[in-house]
Amino acid sequence: MFRLFKKIKRPHHADLFWVAIGTAFALIVFNQLLIQYMLYQKESDVRLINLAGRQRTLSQQVTVLFMESEQDVSKVPLLRSNILEWRQAHHRLLYGDASMHIPACSNRKVLLQLLQAEQNIRYAGLSSDSLLHGQTINLAQLQANQERFLKRMEGIVYDLQTDAEHTLRLLVLTEIMLALFSLFVLVGEFLFIYKPVLDQLYDQKQIIESENEQNLATKNKLLAILNSTSDANILIGLKFEILSINKTAERMLKKYFRKDAKEQQSILPFIVPADLESFRNHFANAVLGETTKVRKKLQFEEDSCWFELTYAPVYNDAGKTIGVSFNAKDIQIAQKRFEKLQEISWTHSHELRRPVSNIMGLMQLVEWDKLDDENKKLFQYFDTVAKDLDRVIHKVVGASNETERVVDEM
Repeated sequence: MFRLFKKIKRPHHADLFWVAIGTAFALIVFNQLLIQYMLYQKESDVRLINLAGRQRTLSQQVTVLFMESEQDVSKVPLLRSNILEWRQAHHRLLYGDASMHIPACSNRKVLLQLLQAEQNIRYAGLSSDSLLHGQTINLAQLQANQERFLKRMEGIVYDLQTDAEHTLRLLVLTEIMLALFSLFVLVGEFLFIYKPVLDQLYDQKQIIESENEQNLATKNKLLAILNSTSDANILIGLKFEILSINKTAERMLKKYFRKDAKEQQSILPFIVPADLESFRNHFANAVLGETTKVRKKLQFEEDSCWFELTYAPVYNDAGKTIGVSFNAKDIQIAQKRFEKLQEISWTHSHELRRPVSNIMGLMQLVEWDKLDDENKKLFQYFDTVAKDLDRVIHKVVGASNETERVVDEM
């Protein structure tokens, strides 16, 4: 997949692809941050509502303690302690408390009500001071003060709950809007960025598949050609591993070495031990770029055969040597014909030449002045025939020598 993506034309699609990925990631991060912030706000509202509800409970406790303190002065310290806690809680509602993660009140209506309720707390505090100094208090006015406080706190709690519900609705609405916006962005990215990239990837995939099919067809044709020849062809890697081998080579190695040769196997076990050093030398020369052709007789365990061996370098598209092409041609029949030709040449050049030379030597001993005309003509005819035969023998010997020279060069 990555190899296909690299083929996409830059910078257009590739840059847009990464921009789309970054945009999607940024949307997700922003969405989560906003949700976490609004959840934090919701949690803060819950704390404020709980604290406001506790204020009503404290107010009722203070009212009860006032009545008890009127009868029992020993209750006054407990009363004052509750009023202090009441006042501190009210202060947290007004100005917040970072240690308890309670924010300051931001609703102006609630803030105004809290300031008014603070007067009720102050009145209760002053009443407790009177009790502390042994003075009597008006319980009816105190209860009226507490009633006013409770009503104000009910309004405060209601307003805080209304704000909390509004925050929750805003959170839900924001989540829906973000989801719709994210969906819109993702659809746009798919239509204008991902789809063109995917289409181009698909086109590249089709091209690669077509090239692979063509390469496979070409490979099959080449294998068919190699397998149809009578020569053994083996492509050998730089580490002597068999990269490719045709059917003729498989049959030949099976015949002489009694084992199968497969790709990725080492070729060395299929080299005649006596010829191993020569094989390595010719292989090294081929790796260096030299093509070598030799004729030799190889002796196997149970048989021997004449071969014409060719070592040629093989290059990749970059011109780098990737291996050696090893070709072995069975020339056993041709070698026998050559040996027969040598035998015939020997016969012509030695067996026939000797009597011809004898005839030519005898002709030198003929006393021509003692012969009559008829015998002279006869002996001249013998001399001409002997010289013609000698020239023919020289031609045969020359042709034989030339054949040996050509074979040696091969």
